[in-house]
Amino acid sequence: MNPLRLRLTGPADRITEARSRLELMDQVVDVREIDRDSVFDHEDDSSSAGLAEQHVADATELEIFFVANEAEELIRLFLESRAAELNIAIERSPV
Repeated sequence: MNPLRLRLTGPADRITEARSRLELMDQVVDVREIDRDSVFDHEDDSSSAGLAEQHVADATELEIFFVANEAEELIRLFLESRAAELNIAIERSPV
């Protein structure tokens, strides 16, 4: 079972709401938040200097584990529709 890794960017309370809704899906087995600081140290990385997320929004990277490969598309579509509703951004991250 491979995880789907997504990055959610926006206000923290809206990201939390999107994650909570995701955890209620029947197809989702587990949702884990990835500690971005252990993966990337953006403070010393000039390539991330001036990014909007550093100034106005929180970013959370999630690993989503699901029951079957077919569920990945359902999860992605579900989150895209919630993102529009909650006014947050979602992007796929490499695993």
